[in-house]
Amino acid sequence: KEGIHEVSEYIQLDFDVKIHGAGPQTVIKRSEDRSLESTIVNEQDKDQSIFLIGKDDPTDIVYGISIENITFVGLEGQAAGTYGSMLNIRHNVNNGNSNTAFFKMDNLRFIGASDYVSSASNTASGPNEMPIHIGYDELGLYQNITISNCYFNKVGYQKGVVYLNTNNTYRNISISNCTSTHSID
Repeated sequence: KEGIHEVSEYIQLDFDVKIHGAGPQTVIKRSEDRSLESTIVNEQDKDQSIFLIGKDDPTDIVYGISIENITFVGLEGQAAGTYGSMLNIRHNVNNGNSNTAFFKMDNLRFIGASDYVSSASNTASGPNEMPIHIGYDELGLYQNITISNCYFNKVGYQKGVVYLNTNNTYRNISISNCTSTHSID
């Protein structure tokens, strides 16, 4: 539905579902009382996500999840040096999750708050949000993900706009026709 939808706690998607917004005018953001708390950009705390897709342990996702035609906007006034994720995909096939599940992210907009910091320095100045974070922990297998036709603006501080968690295996991931501005790496 059109309008601004504020999220007061993370939304767990652990079943087959399609979330289809009305377009750019469907806006999702954190509520004022849900501030960023993480002190590292690749934080794995589920509470720092807006959408938590799957879990590290088995879920009811068999065929996949599609998220389309939505704008994600950062919340202004967050503390310096704090981070979070807008979408966190944790569907680990190695832990018994379906290997046939397909995850489609299409025509999404990720807009950082006007006071977010996207700096080329090596220091973690923040605040900022990682648009898409794939993986959790180590030694996982994450696959069958398509990210297409997305726009990224002032998000993805020093880790690109799609972060792949370290020490995992990734396959069948396609990122195409996306535009990023005021982001680094």
